[in-house]
Amino acid sequence: MATPNPIGTIERGLLAATLLVAWGGAQSQSGFPANAVTGFEVGQASHAVSPPVRDLPLASPGIEQKREKSIFALPLAPGQEQADPVLQSTPGPSVSTSLLLNVAGVGNGDYGFAPNAAPPDPNLAVGATQVVQWVNESFAVFDKATGALIKGPVAGNSLFQTLGGGCATNNDGDPIAQYDKAAGRWILTQFSVSTTPYLQCVAVSQTSDATGAYNLYAFNYGTIQFLDYPKLGVWPDAYYITFNIFNNGRTFAGSKLCAYDRASMLAGAAATQQCFQLSNSFSGVLPGDLDGATAPPSGAPAPFINFGSNSLNLWRFHVDWTTVANTTLTGPFNLPVAAFTPACGGGTCIAQPGTSTQLDSLADRLMYRFAYRNGTSASAAETAVVNHSVKVSGSKHKESGWRTARSTRHAGGRLEVSGRPLLFRACVNVVSQRVETSRGIGCKGDISNGVGCRVD
Repeated sequence: MATPNPIGTIERGLLAATLLVAWGGAQSQSGFPANAVTGFEVGQASHAVSPPVRDLPLASPGIEQKREKSIFALPLAPGQEQADPVLQSTPGPSVSTSLLLNVAGVGNGDYGFAPNAAPPDPNLAVGATQVVQWVNESFAVFDKATGALIKGPVAGNSLFQTLGGGCATNNDGDPIAQYDKAAGRWILTQFSVSTTPYLQCVAVSQTSDATGAYNLYAFNYGTIQFLDYPKLGVWPDAYYITFNIFNNGRTFAGSKLCAYDRASMLAGAAATQQCFQLSNSFSGVLPGDLDGATAPPSGAPAPFINFGSNSLNLWRFHVDWTTVANTTLTGPFNLPVAAFTPACGGGTCIAQPGTSTQLDSLADRLMYRFAYRNGTSASAAETAVVNHSVKVSGSKHKESGWRTARSTRHAGGRLEVSGRPLLFRACVNVVSQRVETSRGIGCKGDISNGVGCRVD
């Protein structure tokens, strides 16, 4: 694929200290092929319409057998272990906050619900008037203003009953709840991998009411490509989704980057997907996900990101729903950053107070989301932010490094990538399998932080 030659600066900063490194253009990472794409696919989804969620039966506690889901480790880029050269050494200023609303979510015993799977993959999305939370393997709808439970918990696969097949039969989880802010619609998705063909089950609400009816889709990936770690981003021309593909559930085959036909799915019409398969040199790729009310520049391709050895890899995905031959994936653009070492070698070693159970760092991949915002009151630039778990030094692994990418789009192009490590202080006194942090960009350009605790 074509690789432009942007000019830019790279920085990784700490609260009061910033490291700035200049670079002269897109670079190829050592050992990586010039063309990372090994295949391109186009497929038609089966589709149906659900009854209103408000009419679906509630999940019955204890019906499903408790189970532990496999964790598919990803290959890490080669590199020597080293101390973090930009470690924060002093605390930042105290910031006063006020608690607006504190509501019990879909947890262990709340609303008669008990998660049956470990890890439970908790996540949520916030809409105009509602909040949807999905925890393996059920979701619930809450009132945004009061926190009152409106509906749920509802078993995930009950939403897909009219679709039939694996989406209706299997309640396999790995869910994502998203809110399409531009369209005012909900996107709820989970995979079906207990049987083949492997499917990604996607529901798009017909209105902004999460308790209404949904347009349903099942995207088929055949009988060999096991889909792991699906992550979905909203962009004007598509719903973009990424997977880590394990052939026959065993052999890592690389990340898959797909575009779903957003316009057709919003309309409840037949929809297709277009997918690029990357080589096994690339794993844990995330799609850009739009924050804020301002759309990206017209026609801007969707950004994708993963990390390599002391660097980030960036792609741009342009989809053409009319002429498939015009669909392109450009990249990877390799952008050096300050040296880092993935925490725990990518595995489990994060200690918790009051228990011997350790947390999985998930440091073999970037954390969801790769949040994008076009312009803020603080900057007119396009900005995106992402974070991952890195090692501090010695036996210290409690650091969440975040990185931002900015493009001011002036003549010649300018790209900035920055990052700030923050001390992990999450899920204290909770017996947990994993901690996942998520970054977002506020309307004033500041960075917000969310924490997902995977409780066993």
